[in-house]
Amino acid sequence: MKNTYKILLMDLDNTILNFTETERQALVNTFRGYGIELTDEDVRCYNRINNRYWKMLERKKIDKEELKRLRFTEFVETLAQKPERDVIDINKDYMEELASLTIVLPGAEEAVRALATRYRLAIITNGTTWVQKRRFAGMCFGNCFEAMFISDDLGAQKPAPLFFDKVKEQIGEADVTQYLVVGDSISSDILGGTWAGMDTCLVSETDVEDSFATYCVRNLFELAGKMLAKTSKAR
Repeated sequence: MKNTYKILLMDLDNTILNFTETERQALVNTFRGYGIELTDEDVRCYNRINNRYWKMLERKKIDKEELKRLRFTEFVETLAQKPERDVIDINKDYMEELASLTIVLPGAEEAVRALATRYRLAIITNGTTWVQKRRFAGMCFGNCFEAMFISDDLGAQKPAPLFFDKVKEQIGEADVTQYLVVGDSISSDILGGTWAGMDTCLVSETDVEDSFATYCVRNLFELAGKMLAKTSKAR
């Protein structure tokens, strides 16, 4: 792993924060409020539906408002007991639950604090602005990041090159060789970073030997170990 990077652009969900567990808790809490107890299979079903619509959003097949409506329209149809709520209201209640939860992945805080001693760090996320800002505010190590770039604010989302162009402009560094994009999504973080001409690091516990990322690690703790070992040797 090169030791010449200056700026790490880090995804938030399932890279630093545990979105899988956040999503589960938010969904269960939302429907419990309607008197409906979701099963583990219900949660997995929602996850599949939600992921599919996010992929469509990344490909610009739908917009974010359509995603919010369509995911719950389809999910509610799978339930034996239907809530007496409009899908727009369900989505609003769900996102309020999401915003209230900040669940950090094991080792992520230690890794971020260590990386911040050697690199400039910034968050890049496609999440909804008010939700991500509230979750980010719940991180006791948020001061390790100099900025958070959210797709809603930039008017573009990963993997679009325009998203990364706007990030570079606001950071004030045009040289793409100075950046490393770190994230868990091949279709969003890794593809977007690659299109932007930046090196990338996929964070995934699964077998990623066929990934086109520049590097692959299982978690941020492993990334910090490799990057800080490199910079130490360079000194």
